[in-house]
Parts: sequence; structure tokens; C-alpha cells
Amino acid sequence: MKNRSGVLVSWVAFNNDPYERNRKTGKYRIDSAGRPIPGPTLAFLFDADSRYKGKVDHVVMLCRNESASLERVNATFSEILEQDPTITCEKIVWNGSDPTDHTSIFDFLRKEIPHIRNRFPNRELLIHTSPGTPSMQTIWVLMGETGFIREPFQLLKSIRPGDRMDRSAVKQIQIGIETFYKKYRKTRPKETSVSSEKISWDPAQFRSDVLKRFYSEAEKVASLRVPVMILGERGTGKTTLANWIRFNSPFRKADLDEGWPAIACGQYQPATMRAELFGYVKGAFTGASETKQGLLANANGDTLFLDEVGDISREMQRLLIKAIEEGRYQPLGETRWKQSQFRLITATNIPLENLRDRLDQDFFDRIALIRMRAPSLREIPEDLSWLWRDVFESVCNEAGVDFALPEVGHETVVQFLRNHPLPGNLRNLYAIGWRILAHWHTSTPPDESELKKWLPTSFDSVTKPINSDMAREVAFRFVNNSPLDDLLDSAKPLTTKAVQQVFQSWIGSEVRRVARMRGVSAGSLVDVTVKTLREWVQLSEKTKYQ
Repeated sequence: MKNRSGVLVSWVAFNNDPYERNRKTGKYRIDSAGRPIPGPTLAFLFDADSRYKGKVDHVVMLCRNESASLERVNATFSEILEQDPTITCEKIVWNGSDPTDHTSIFDFLRKEIPHIRNRFPNRELLIHTSPGTPSMQTIWVLMGETGFIREPFQLLKSIRPGDRMDRSAVKQIQIGIETFYKKYRKTRPKETSVSSEKISWDPAQFRSDVLKRFYSEAEKVASLRVPVMILGERGTGKTTLANWIRFNSPFRKADLDEGWPAIACGQYQPATMRAELFGYVKGAFTGASETKQGLLANANGDTLFLDEVGDISREMQRLLIKAIEEGRYQPLGETRWKQSQFRLITATNIPLENLRDRLDQDFFDRIALIRMRAPSLREIPEDLSWLWRDVFESVCNEAGVDFALPEVGHETVVQFLRNHPLPGNLRNLYAIGWRILAHWHTSTPPDESELKKWLPTSFDSVTKPINSDMAREVAFRFVNNSPLDDLLDSAKPLTTKAVQQVFQSWIGSEVRRVARMRGVSAGSLVDVTVKTLREWVQLSEKTKYQ
């Protein structure tokens, strides 16, 4: 741990903070030198036998919303600052009434811990489990061991002087429970086209009915060995959903969790992709110096993920049909058939109607038996709050910097996001997170007014079309089923007639080119005359949209 980098998070010890008390009399207990005996919080921070002495610069203390508990916190903070005025102290008040109610305590902590984690994205949270009721202590351990608290953190307990067998004032708690949630965090496809989607789509955090229904449907589908096609705009978490479906299904081999069979189809030429999927034997082609097992072999009993499936070649589509339908395939250079019983998941951001034109109908029919469309962020505005905080934490972690955006800053960003079309979805959130970090990480975090002025200009630079040709940009949006919000401006209305003329000109030019190449009349290829095609080309040349 770096010097003074720890953040202490703890309940107040009602009977023993800041100093230990006699429960009957309420008076401080005194040591042999006549001094009050430090309670667990002071011992954690300042005891000579505590390895965290001098290594904490921020204390977050949780307490009940009652006068006696608040007084204990304030007294503890006074003693902390008396011994080290450089430590920052803050309290978070719980409005619960029963300190033995596990459910109420958990509901409080599962809301507050993500906020604390997001405020200190790269800092080690030192979770002090000793103070509080047994129920409070139990919830700490369960949350830490089940993976609810995001790393880096440690679960720690403080030990009274008389009970220290090895002179350690603070010890780490490690039960070592390997849970479903902890395992899921480690799983990822072997290869995908998306590198920035590093957040966890945890159903416990979902707020919108749309997202809840979507993942509920995914849970039902997960148990069936039926091909699933995930549709959706870029940046909607399709890869993450594929990972989630696989992890919640019986078609999963645990030893492949950290790199299960997946391929980004758009990154391969047909021959290379065939070798990657089907494998090959030694000598099958130049450079095949040894036999290699392909992804289909690895996917036997597991799941195969074809990302960007709309970019797969027709040749590969035909080869995959038999593997999908019969579980049979032939590695390159092999004369015998191999078997692989796998579950197939595909994903694409190409609209369904365009995807049908790209894929062979027989192939499409086999991979699209179950289709799911990942919702865009515009459809789930209720979830932007936790999504934005997770994204910003991811950005800070990746940058390796400690930067805490004030809560009012997060709220300002979220409100702005809810009023924006977000054509890139999560990628827009990452882009604005990086820009905030680049702009302010070496200075004081922005206040609400600064962010409100800065966000529109900065965000426009992230999402504004690069292509100055409006017709081409509109066409691009149409193909990708993306919104036009940022293209439409009342101060400069979109000239739809000019856009139409550019489309007509392109169609006219292409039809005439193909007709010349084939040696046929252009009019025979379309439902307009040759004269009309010529007029389209000529008119557009005169009135090009600027």
C-alpha cells in the first residue's frame, strides 16, 4: 500500500468510540498509566502495533440517525483530528431503527458502498468490521466475500491489547469463499471487438423496467442450447450480455472462464477465420508448423460467441451451417470429421433488415432462432446514474489516478446524459469520462456551474459527426439505426431535398456503371428510365448539399 493512501470505512463503535467504556457506568476505562483506553477506531489509526498507523488520510464513519450515535461520531472525529489534523473525516447517517436487522443494514450498505467506491476509485478501502452490532459485522463480511465490494479493498478487524497473540493490532479477514458473483467478474470472452465495456451489468442495480425485463428474458433463454442473436446499437453491452448468458447457463466450462471461445468476425479474412475456428493439422498450409486445435474444439460443452456476425464471409457461413446443425466440422488438412456440441451466441449492430441481406438465408435462419435487442441508453434513462458512476470508476482505474468527482458533479453529468441522444451509448459515457479526467485531474474538481458550461461543448466534440457531407452522415445513421438528434438544428434546418438528390445521384451513377459493365441498358436494372437516371446525376451536380 502506498503511504497514506487508505480510506477507512467503519461503523461507529457505540460503546467504545472514541474510548472504551464500562457498560454499566458509561465511564471510560483507564489503563495502568491512568489514560483512557483507545476504542477500535483510534487503535486502528494510531496504535503502535497497527500496520495502518500513518497510512490513512480519509475516514468514513457510518452511524445511526440518533443523537447519542451522532455524538459518538463527533467525539471520535475530534480525537482523530487532535492526533492527526491532516486526516479528513466524514459521516454517513443510516436512518434505520434496528441495528440487528440484516436486511435493512444490507439495503443501506448496498446503496452507500458503490458511492464510496466511486468517490475513491483507485484507493484501497479498509473495511473495519469490528465496530457495530454482530449483524453489521456479518453484513460486512458477506459483502466482501461475495464480491459485492469492488477491489481494491480489505476486510479487517481490530484486536484489543490483551488479546493480541502476535502483537498485531489489526488483522485481515479472509474466508476464501469462491462465489458465483466473484467468478462472474473474472469471466470474459477470449476475443471481442469491444475493449471499453468493462462495467458489470449487475441486475441488482437495474432501475428501469426495460432492462429488468431484458435480463429476465435472457435468464430464461440461457438454459436452452438454442442459438441466440443479440442485436443492438454499438456500445449497448452486447458482449457483456453474451458473457452473462453463458455464465448463467449449463453450457460453460469453468476452466475457460477467463477466456472462453469467442471471435470478432470483422477482424479476419475467410481463410484465417477458418483456421481460427476449425483448427488445422501440421502441414495443412504454409506456416502450419504444428497441429492447432480451433475454437470449435474448445467450445465443446461450452459456448461459442461470434461477434460482428454480419461481417462473416459467405464461405464461412456455409462451413458453419453443418457445425451448428450437426455439431460436425473438419479442421484444415484433416480428412476425418470432428464433433463439437456447443451453444452459439452471435451479436451485431447491423439492423435486422440489413443483416438479412448480408447473410445467407440458411445461415441466418439457423443463428437467429432467438433474437434479443439490447436497449440503447436512451431507452433506460433510469439506469444512467449507476452506469455513469461505474464507467467513471473504470476510467479512473484504467488511468491509474485518484480523482473524486463531487456527488453534485455526478448528478450534473447524469442529468445532461438523460437529455442527450447518446448515439454511441456506453462509448459516449467513456469518452466524456476520459475528457473530464483529462481536463480536471491535475486541478480542483469542477463545481456544478463549471460542468454545466463545459459539458455541451465537450460532449458535442465527442458525438458530432466527423463527415461534413450531411447526406452521407444521414445514410450512415440509417444503416446503423442511429438517432438524428444532433444533426437536427432549428437554426439551420436539414435540407431534405438536397439529401434526397445526393442519394439519387449515387443510385444513378451506380446503376449506369453496372449497366456499362454488364453491357445492358441501365433502364432494365431499375424501375425508372435512363433519362431519369441521367437527370438525377446532373441535378445533384448542380445543387450539392454543403
